Amino acid sequence: MEFLKNSKDFFKDLRLDTALNEMLCDAREFPDEMDIPANFEFTKPSHRVRRRNVNFNYEAREDLIEDPTLKYKAEFYFFTLDKAINALESRSDLISTHSNYFQFLYNICDIKDTLKTTN
Repeated sequence: MEFLKNSKDFFKDLRLDTALNEMLCDAREFPDEMDIPANFEFTKPSHRVRRRNVNFNYEAREDLIEDPTLKYKAEFYFFTLDKAINALESRSDLISTHSNYFQFLYNICDIKDTLKTTN
């Protein structure tokens, strides 16, 4: 249980912008060592992006993210971290409910010892 909690806290700390910036700075060191350019390439979709009509005032127009770093942050980094955090939360919930139901089985040897001492 403690390991799942620590893992979940670790991933939540990675979700901060400072952790992403530190990770990107560390990742820029590798291309410098290999003498290759360290940049995100922006790939434009090969098809025309469909624009939806805005029918109501509360609807906003969905604009494409132009900056490759922001696109990586929004579409890959946070998406992956959110999936990992949700998976850890669901598993920790399952383990905690299982632990609540079957807690007495975890200490079955202790129960035998207490029964012997009471008799």
